[in-house]
Amino acid sequence: MIVQSEQVSLKHLLTVEALSDQEVMGLIHRGNAFKKGAIWLPRKKQYFAANLFLKIVRAHIKVLK
Repeated sequence: MIVQSEQVSLKHLLTVEALSDQEVMGLIHRGNAFKKGAIWLPRKKQYFAANLFLKIVRAHIKVLK
């Protein structure tokens, strides 16, 4: 986890027990900013995979009909 001026960068949050006091406070400040209307803008372009198995499902549905 990276903490820079009360901003927290999380790759994976598996357990809160592993966080330091500074990281927890960073998350709380970040949550308050969102509550006040802050907009989240990712630093890097993100990619999401949604329909990975769509063709496989269609093929199985055609076989079942």
